[in-house]
Amino acid sequence: MSTKSSIKEPDKDPEKPPEANVCAKPDCDKLANKVCTACNPPKTRYCSAKCQKDEFKYHKMSCVGSQKVNCFLIRAIAANGGKEDVDHIEQFYLRSYGDFYAQLEELQSRLGWRIIMEAGQFYAPDPKINHWHYMVFHPDEHDNQLVVNGIASRCLGRIIRGDVAIIRDATSDEVCCFPEEFSRRELLAAVEFYETHDANQTNRNRSGAAMADRMGYPSRFIDGVFVVQL
Repeated sequence: MSTKSSIKEPDKDPEKPPEANVCAKPDCDKLANKVCTACNPPKTRYCSAKCQKDEFKYHKMSCVGSQKVNCFLIRAIAANGGKEDVDHIEQFYLRSYGDFYAQLEELQSRLGWRIIMEAGQFYAPDPKINHWHYMVFHPDEHDNQLVVNGIASRCLGRIIRGDVAIIRDATSDEVCCFPEEFSRRELLAAVEFYETHDANQTNRNRSGAAMADRMGYPSRFIDGVFVVQL
């Protein structure tokens, strides 16, 4: 089950002292009944979305969900046993990022994968961002001993097994500028987007839009369907 907003109701923990349940915004002493879902435990607590928004410029400096790297892992099984999407997502900095074959070798070596394969790609929620996508790498897709990765399967529209590595990649060699590093918060927004959007149709439409952009054809979406205007 994934989170639906940037704050949620926390699990009740009677062992925590009363001060742990006070809003993290310094000038607010209200009861904090919501948490920042992008945080690592113990999650920062707030009394409202407004307090979280007001405090975010300070909170983002320490919140792991806002720290940007060039690669993330999405684990098939969360290390902390959590059930939320955010619990499955881990930072994984690639030293060889930008060199396609070197980064494959690094992923394979550091993760202990016997082989490594491209699983596919998915997109950011904003339909105007089609010049880059999230590229997914995974181990042997035919190994039925691996656990199904629910998040990766959702985003790619087919069964994906085992842990996967996620990087941002340009849609073509002609694209020279795109944000290579991204945060867990951004990745979380993308995987949650696919909870309400069909992966196969969405990825097909967005790939078509990227191609139309490269060829200089105007395009738009009508009732969720990609249309090229010739």
